[in-house]
Amino acid sequence: MKAKEKSLKENMEVKWAGYIRKLAALMLGMAMIGLTACGSAEPYKLVLGSGVEVTPGTTTVQEMADAGYEFKNAIGMPGLTEDGNVETSFNTKAYDIDMEVEGNTIYLGTALVKDGKKIANVSIVNRSLSEKPLAECIICDIEVGTDFEGAMDAVINGMAFGDISKDSLTEALGKPDIAYKTGDYCKWEKGKYSIDIYMNDDGSTDRVGVGYNEH
Repeated sequence: MKAKEKSLKENMEVKWAGYIRKLAALMLGMAMIGLTACGSAEPYKLVLGSGVEVTPGTTTVQEMADAGYEFKNAIGMPGLTEDGNVETSFNTKAYDIDMEVEGNTIYLGTALVKDGKKIANVSIVNRSLSEKPLAECIICDIEVGTDFEGAMDAVINGMAFGDISKDSLTEALGKPDIAYKTGDYCKWEKGKYSIDIYMNDDGSTDRVGVGYNEH
């Protein structure tokens, strides 16, 4: 009797071990599918009028500096042009890209500047826990607007800035994930990537941006 009980117990243990292995394999497979789905999301990209492509989450400060761009405080100083018109100038001192940036730090409100003109607003991030030079930090957001130099020549997610509207983005990407009741802002999300649009009171496009959020 004891031998039979022992045999039955051993068989049950073997069966349970088999079930657990199958369950573990199933859960691992589901996790891998989830990771593949997230990893397969294609980033939204922005091509500036100069032809330089910016991919949030990938493009570094150094790459933009090599293309002739500078990074400055987004609040330009107003002044008079030679013909007497008031103009916001970004001829102030650029950030030193060799300066050390603390770990887990993000720079918001940064102007991407070329030849003294603001081309875009960007956010720069150091996601590591240790210091690194600004040059090695990543651009996590970039935005162009109607009052920025060369905005009409920019291409966002394959669409020319001048052709982008809430309707055109909805047609291309589906219903926005976030839409303000005020009607002046919409955002579409795809995994870690996003694209958003700010609109004027008449519904026309004011600014369009693409971004990357690691969290």
